[in-house]
Amino acid sequence: MSTLFNETNGCTSVAALTFSLSLGIYLQTVSPSIAGGDSGELVAEGCTLGTPHPPGYPLYTLLVYSVVRLGKLCGGSASPAYLANTMSCFFGAMSSSLISACSFHLSNESVIDFKDNKNTFSSTTIRSITAVTIGMHHTLSPLSWQYSTTAEVFA
Repeated sequence: MSTLFNETNGCTSVAALTFSLSLGIYLQTVSPSIAGGDSGELVAEGCTLGTPHPPGYPLYTLLVYSVVRLGKLCGGSASPAYLANTMSCFFGAMSSSLISACSFHLSNESVIDFKDNKNTFSSTTIRSITAVTIGMHHTLSPLSWQYSTTAEVFA
């Protein structure tokens, strides 16, 4: 494990692991249709390139439009709501992975040095485990989970 999470590729490995775990969890629980809140309006306006209520969320609208069009071009039979919800899963997992990467990068090697009688863990290994745990706490927090499995601008 220490060779995978060394200092040179540690941030990338931590981010990739957190992203994979988070996306897997989110995709298992993604909403298959319109959920409550602004989801219906955001998906409908994203499909037609309309303007949702102020402030309008132009980038989100363009992303939903692009994902829905790409999903239809690829011959998929998924509903626009499911495609938009899946896009939120992607961005939620990405935010958790960035939190993990930042946690790994900002932790100092000299701060953590854990040794017991039988095993010696490098500080990089401890930093990696801690960073993934921090990212997964974000993934599994109720509000992040809710916004990352439905079409919302907060993911």
